[in-house]
Amino acid sequence: MLRRLEKTSFIRFHKLTYEMFKGLHLSLLFQGSLQNDISNKTYGLEAQWFPRPHYEISTSFQFVDIPSIKPYGIMTVMTHFYL
Repeated sequence: MLRRLEKTSFIRFHKLTYEMFKGLHLSLLFQGSLQNDISNKTYGLEAQWFPRPHYEISTSFQFVDIPSIKPYGIMTVMTHFYL
């Protein structure tokens, strides 16, 4: 059973991106808590592809490290069309 945590904190998010060639971006991701008593950290890789104007395809894998539970991974895939 999961228990609800009633804590408020600030997080930091860093994203380092490199454009391999026109339309393909590879990124390293880091997210972590700024409070000492909460040491949640997330590391990941992301790839974004812009095949044509107004289209975006993105996928990422993130490794979540929270001390109170077993580490796990999250994979997301997103497509986006904008006007």
